[in-house]
Amino acid sequence: MLMKKLLFSFLLTAGLGMGFAAPSLCSACFHLTSEHADLRVTFTQGATPPLGLIIYCEALETGFATNEITIVAPEHSRLTLPPGTPFGEAGASLWVLPQTAQPNLPLLGSSGEGVPEGVLVDNRMEIRLTRVEGPGHFLLWQTLGPGQFNLLMDSRDGLSANDQTTLEVNAHKHHAWGFTTTGVYRLTFQAAGTLVGQSQPTLSPGHTFIFHVLPLRPWENWQATHWPCECNPQLIGPGADPDADGVVNVAEYAQGSNPHLPDAHERPQATVVRHNGTPYGALIFFRAKAATDVLAMPLAATQLLGSSWENTMVIQHVEDLGDRERITIRDALPLTQAVQRWYQWRLQLSP
Repeated sequence: MLMKKLLFSFLLTAGLGMGFAAPSLCSACFHLTSEHADLRVTFTQGATPPLGLIIYCEALETGFATNEITIVAPEHSRLTLPPGTPFGEAGASLWVLPQTAQPNLPLLGSSGEGVPEGVLVDNRMEIRLTRVEGPGHFLLWQTLGPGQFNLLMDSRDGLSANDQTTLEVNAHKHHAWGFTTTGVYRLTFQAAGTLVGQSQPTLSPGHTFIFHVLPLRPWENWQATHWPCECNPQLIGPGADPDADGVVNVAEYAQGSNPHLPDAHERPQATVVRHNGTPYGALIFFRAKAATDVLAMPLAATQLLGSSWENTMVIQHVEDLGDRERITIRDALPLTQAVQRWYQWRLQLSP
């Protein structure tokens, strides 16, 4: 009597690049919500390069590095653009941290007060915008008068050497910071200045600062909860696996598990269930109810390689666990009709 060979294989596929990042510790995270602070150029004698950037909070007399602070634009920072501005079409929304102090909003400028006199040619320097990561675009400007704007940085047309602001030693400027939609933004800046006695500018490393434009999307909120300052993008990305348990972050998010604790036992399980007495291959997995912006697609195929993967799975049972559900999905094809079956749990984050 010939017996059919039944193969069960679980493939966790996120539809994203999967990489591993070693865990790192993040400093205590300060959320700038209403204070006055500046993006300040610093100078460290003897360092290579000597220029750097911090967020300096006046009230606290404290400087914050890139993994120590998150700047928060609350929901009431949303403005509706009037006609005649360079920031977008009339009626469009723009979330703005204003140039002048307003209640319950951060006041964020730029500063050359961290550089001593006489070390840079003409005592002048630049802060350059080199990268914008986020769901929308970023703009930086100064309002010069009614209907008069000096647009300094604008990611809508790409980034170039023109996306910069010039500063002098012992001086600072106030700016308006605009974002075209809500979400998490990572803005990377670079300080530049020509040292006395040299002819070419000295550049600082890129310094990435985090902005939360509220409300955050569910996935972004999950990231911010587990890594408050988002100190290492390679650690918090959807395809990273910081606890090295073989379950990437987007899967931890989708199934409601902890990305800091190895818990591979919670990953989907292949099993056999019976329906009307007939055996079927099945997957059992957890689903976090709050993970509304990730699409989970259980797929089945007769061949591991190739394009035969199909979403033909049928819900067998749902168990309510409070914040999560334990779901059993069975194959539409009985095992009695298949030589072998492969199963895949594919995840896709909404943009």
